[in-house]
Order: sequence, then C-alpha cells, then structure tokens
Amino acid sequence: MKVYVINLDNSVSRWEKISLDLTHIGASYARIPAIYGKSIDWQSVSNDAYCRSYMGRSIQPGEVGCFLSHVAALKEFLSQSEEFAIVLEDDADISKDLLGVANQILMQLKGIDFYAVNLGPSDYKYTSVIQKLDAFTLHCTHRFPMLATGVLWSRAGAQAFLNQFQSVTLPYDNYLRVFLTGTNKAYSVAPAIVTPADFVSDIDTEGLTQKRSHLNRSNLYFFIKQKRMLTEKCRAIVSMIRFKLSITAPVIFKEK
Repeated sequence: MKVYVINLDNSVSRWEKISLDLTHIGASYARIPAIYGKSIDWQSVSNDAYCRSYMGRSIQPGEVGCFLSHVAALKEFLSQSEEFAIVLEDDADISKDLLGVANQILMQLKGIDFYAVNLGPSDYKYTSVIQKLDAFTLHCTHRFPMLATGVLWSRAGAQAFLNQFQSVTLPYDNYLRVFLTGTNKAYSVAPAIVTPADFVSDIDTEGLTQKRSHLNRSNLYFFIKQKRMLTEKCRAIVSMIRFKLSITAPVIFKEK
C-alpha cells in the first residue's frame, strides 16, 4: 500500500509538512503534481452544462484542476504494483495510526469486492456499522460522505472510476458521492483518521473570491439542490435496505 499526495508546485510548505508527517509514520509515499486549473484549457475538459443542471451552478477552473489531479493519482496507482493506495490532498492532517487502521480495514475487507474507504468522512448518515477496529469503527457507506481529503482505494475501485470518467462534470467530492452512493462497495471509518488542516486546499479553491456555491448560480439553485439531495438520499435508503436484508451478523475483528 502506497500513499499518493496531491500537491501544487508552489505549495512548498504544505509538501514539507505532509511529507514529514508521512515519514514519521513510516509510510511509502509519492508526490503527485497537482494540476493548476487556470493553466489548462479547463473548459475543453469539463462539462459545465451538466454541472449547472446537477449542482445549480457552474464548475470552476480550480475544481477542474483538482478533479484531474485525482485522476492523475489514480492512474499512477494503477501503473504500479500495489494492490491498494491512499490518496491524500496536501491539506490533510493524518493520524499517527493511519497505516495501522488502514491495514486493519484491509484485513477486514479481505475477499470483499470494495471500491473505496473514506478515511476522513464529514458525516455518518446513511451508513451501516460493520466492525469494531480497536478504537475505530468500520461503516458501509450507502451515501458516500463528502470530503476527499483522504481516500483508501482498491485497484478495482480506481479502475471502475477511470473507466467511467470522460470529462469533469462535477466537483470531485460531489462526483465521488454520485459514483459510490448506492453501490454498497464504499466504506468509511469513525472517527476520521484524516482531517482537513486549518487551511483550505489550494487545489480546488485557487482564485476564488467567494464560496463556490455562490459562483454563477442558477436562478433555480435552491430547487436543483433539493432535487439533488433527495435523489442521493433515495439511492442511499434503497441501498441500505438491500444491505440490511442480505448482511449476516458481523464478527467483531480483534487483531492478534
């Protein structure tokens, strides 16, 4: 298992901090140069019409750069031999137990066709508790939590993501929620072992002077947002019902 860190070239201090943190916990890691949205023809690789129809606002160049940076990280992962990978954004604060908990999760999910585990979920709504991992709890996430500060990927999940990807249609966090909600192949850990640092990510907020949700809003923004949330919740509820009807009683995992 290798750790890939997305980092802009000019965010030197962030790279120094997170690389030092990863060195201290003995992680094998690599830097993925983040894509600066405004330095590319971001409109040609994005679908703003779709974003406006689903989000009620336009997609921003920083969000396109962030999305493509994650795509680059997953491609690099698949080009290597590791079976699993953790992808971090450079604004991540990592727990000293990151690798230990990640390995416990992988032991518990051995033989299970899973796609991704959110290591820094923003909430635990629409989840089912699977296992106790010492001081942590593993959840099956029927609605994938927001924030992609730290995600543990399987090769199958990364490949499925890249197979579906054609253009940047949504901010990366939102796309992950759409991609993984309802699959019962996504998980999360409580409490979070990766959290956003006090500073916001340079990758997807570069150049913004106001909240992303306020940029170029549709006049129907409120209704579009409500429709989006309702759709995601319905998918999650159906997924949760299917999961609970098929799951057997969990066996509490204890590390030997």
